[in-house]
Amino acid sequence: MSGASRISCLLLLCLTITTVGYAQTSTPQEVTVFLKDGKILRGTTTLSMFEGYLTLDEGELNQIHVAYADIRQIVFGLVGDVERARGAPIRQRGSFTIQERGFFHAFDLAILLQNAAYSNYYYSGGNGVSIATVHGYTFNPYLMVGVGVGLDNYGYGNVKAAPLFASVRGLMTQRRWAPMYFLNVGGGPAWGNNSFFGGMNGGSSRTTGGAMIHPGLGLQWHIGKSAVLFNLGYKVQRARLAYSWVDWDGSTIEIDEKRTLRRLSLSVGFQF
Repeated sequence: MSGASRISCLLLLCLTITTVGYAQTSTPQEVTVFLKDGKILRGTTTLSMFEGYLTLDEGELNQIHVAYADIRQIVFGLVGDVERARGAPIRQRGSFTIQERGFFHAFDLAILLQNAAYSNYYYSGGNGVSIATVHGYTFNPYLMVGVGVGLDNYGYGNVKAAPLFASVRGLMTQRRWAPMYFLNVGGGPAWGNNSFFGGMNGGSSRTTGGAMIHPGLGLQWHIGKSAVLFNLGYKVQRARLAYSWVDWDGSTIEIDEKRTLRRLSLSVGFQF
């Protein structure tokens, strides 16, 4: 064989190897892509790099680019096939979205628990209820800042308060069931039952509010783009109670006391 023939055969062999290798690396593969925000994408891809993006074909006419920074896991094959291969039961995975940035709104309904107590003159036990709403901005899933307003019934002498407060809250992990924290700090007016604190036999009653602080922990259950909140907290409210009554001998008894109302709070809420 001549030298020219040998060179021609060598070039043809190199071209064949290159073509086969390219065909193997560019063969579309079925993949399931799990994103960090909980979404699941399915389609075919050649795993080609395009400025840090994964190209995913969701049909003949639909192609999307997914940033590698947003991908939590890539599974080759359909997720059902992968679980069958591992012998694991097939579970339907619903999608959910954790807000990365933007405005949020939250509503809470709570029970305020206290220990029942008796005095010589009255029963001061009884649990209370609380409702609150918070509106603010999400800087990231771990830091959300807002302002809120609430209406609290502390049970003790039917004392109520309407605090205006600043709220800081956030997630601890980015999962469907995610632990969370919150801290509400503020204050506002308070009022009570006149017939309970004096106000009888010619007496008088006056209740004023004060500072409020409410820290707590909880769980956030993500459903789609919204979430259900289950929280356990400890609420502290300052109040001043001034009341008087006319005693049996005609003398007026005046009481002026500062109260710190402490309650364990169990709440359920909704956030979107």
